[in-house]
Amino acid sequence: GLRIGEILALQWEDIDFDKKLINIYKSVCREIKFDDEGIIVSKKITIVSPKTKNSNRVIPFCKELGKMLEDWKFECWLDSKITNKRFDDKSFLFKDKNSAICSYELVKQRFERFLLKNNLKQYNIHLHSLRHTFATTLFENNVNPKAIQLLMGHSNIKTTINIYNNIDYQNLRNIIDVIKF
Repeated sequence: GLRIGEILALQWEDIDFDKKLINIYKSVCREIKFDDEGIIVSKKITIVSPKTKNSNRVIPFCKELGKMLEDWKFECWLDSKITNKRFDDKSFLFKDKNSAICSYELVKQRFERFLLKNNLKQYNIHLHSLRHTFATTLFENNVNPKAIQLLMGHSNIKTTINIYNNIDYQNLRNIIDVIKF
């Protein structure tokens, strides 16, 4: 349920494996500078504060994600030994080949390759769709909307309910089937 910028800003120090918590308090942003004629003169990826005050949050994670993160951390450590690149708690979870912060464009390219490789391109899935799917799955499992709002980092519960609560025909069928005559 994290925003892509929040994911890209994650460093290993933000993951508490003992308590199974992820600390969200920063985001990645692209800084673009233009000259007087509107031509791009520089692009830079920077770390900024998250979108809203409520975006600063601590999110618990399940043991399955914990295992995946531990495996990924080991892979990153191993890669650092092979490539002779720095690896410590300040290292980003997701980085480019130079160990710098990953750009949104690079992640999008990798995601597109994943979709193609797994024959999922036809479903028109976007990176941000994963955030919607996370919220919708929680709603479908009757999770308290306030809890979903906190996990998503929304400042207003209306955003959580109106934008991230997708209802489909099967949901409506299940609701109607609750009524017994």
